[in-house]
Amino acid sequence: MARVDANAGKIDNLILDPVVSKDFDVTDKDREISATLSLTPNTATPLEKGPRRSAADRETDTVWVCEFFADRLAKIDARTKKVTEYPLPHRYSQPYGATVDKNHNVWITMLNSDRIARFDPASEKFTEFVLPTRGTEIRHIQVDSNTNPPTVWLPYDRTNKIARIQFRVSSGTP
Repeated sequence: MARVDANAGKIDNLILDPVVSKDFDVTDKDREISATLSLTPNTATPLEKGPRRSAADRETDTVWVCEFFADRLAKIDARTKKVTEYPLPHRYSQPYGATVDKNHNVWITMLNSDRIARFDPASEKFTEFVLPTRGTEIRHIQVDSNTNPPTVWLPYDRTNKIARIQFRVSSGTP
């Protein structure tokens, strides 16, 4: 990944460490097969991360990055370049796009699972929401922080639909 300092006119590279084999049970056979494959936009050899659409929290120094092949969400401190990674609840979800709401929650599309996830940085926990349509292949996500709680908007790329997700506020819940 690259970081641009427009004021200084500099570009810094941020190298994401490869996935550790123990995290995904990558076998010797997996490595052998992957050595014969070429990289495409939607496939990778084992141990690659494939960062996709990132989002910045406008009130903090945090950038959130979806690690498409590794099924993780990365938190990057823009000042120190410290990377913290959080594994998604389901393998092969393929997190693709992220956005941040007014409460600092990170909303993530999962290209391969017909669901979205909300990550709460304070608790470091994911909440997944299963979508009512199959085959959505969601690549974009927008959050309207003018509503309370925020409203989530999703274009279903494969089914030509748009989803609006509104949450009810229960008594005693912010």
